[in-house]
Amino acid sequence: MIIRLMFIVLLFVLGIILFNIGQQHKVYVDNKSFKNYDYINETLEVKVDDVTLKVRKKSRKVAKVVGTNHKIVVKYNDQIIEKKFKTPINQHVIINIPALINGDDEFISYKNMRE
Repeated sequence: MIIRLMFIVLLFVLGIILFNIGQQHKVYVDNKSFKNYDYINETLEVKVDDVTLKVRKKSRKVAKVVGTNHKIVVKYNDQIIEKKFKTPINQHVIINIPALINGDDEFISYKNMRE
């Protein structure tokens, strides 16, 4: 009886772990004006995990990623800006490139998947 109960608990915990690891998120990458930061007036090469995006001025691109831990790499003016971020459960991520390049901590925001 105890072994069966332990097996059920183990399956439940395994299900939660696999749900978190395998959940797909959308990462929206914006090159739009934000706060007092103006958009970048050139096409940027942005890499979210293994997804490479070309983001033009005043546009938004989407990268679909799986898991909770991610990394964004932006190439701008011969410099490479790299940040790590996490995606909460049932949330999409919006990253504003002008804010990221200027070192603003509010470069990232979240949007509920159910909206």
